[in-house]
Amino acid sequence: TVASVKQHLLASDDVVSCCMDLNAPSISFRINGQPVQGMFENFNIDGLFFPVVSFSAGVKYVKRRARAVREVRFLLGGRHGDFKFLPPSGYAPCYEALLPKEKMRVEPVKEYKRDAEGVRDLLGNTHFISQTSFIPKPVDTSQ
Repeated sequence: TVASVKQHLLASDDVVSCCMDLNAPSISFRINGQPVQGMFENFNIDGLFFPVVSFSAGVKYVKRRARAVREVRFLLGGRHGDFKFLPPSGYAPCYEALLPKEKMRVEPVKEYKRDAEGVRDLLGNTHFISQTSFIPKPVDTSQ
């Protein structure tokens, strides 16, 4: 369930949107185009941001080629997956931040490390390609 004024149990066709405002800074979420109560605010914007999805044990599997898989799709707008629900006013798809000759890629990372208690943590990208990395700079769009 999602903690909101109106509780909603996530279903397989639901669309979860992430809205980042690097001027504030804040990150808010929407489900099927409707805002979810709560947001992250005043976080450090000096580093890179990586889209991450995690699943709990209760997530159902989808059959693909005779095997069960957990399925998720990243829709980044334009050629990178059309939005079912448009971004709220003042937000734009992340593909619009690309330089003209650059291409966006989303690659799975399945690398883990174990901490002192033996808990597995998923690592982010282990290699850094500086010429293709986009480091966002806040832009004032209020004018």
